[in-house]
Amino acid sequence: GERPFSCKVCKKAFSDNGYLKIHMRVHTGEKPFNCEVCKRSFRETGQLKRHMRVHTGIKPYTCKVCNKQIGNLSKHMRVHSDERP
Repeated sequence: GERPFSCKVCKKAFSDNGYLKIHMRVHTGEKPFNCEVCKRSFRETGQLKRHMRVHTGIKPYTCKVCNKQIGNLSKHMRVHSDERP
């Protein structure tokens, strides 16, 4: 699809101006979403929602390798590979 909105810093292109605005937080360091429990800040609402599982104990995923209940499956899968963040 067409991506007419480009980041002036890194040239990454986006299909929607809203996505570009969110992306710009990578460069500005802005983290407007704050955890009420521990005061940690996040760039996106989804990051905050995922983080809240640390405090609630909710583990909505099951690992197909080890059958553990997991809160952050993509992070957990590194346990089963050599991948590092």
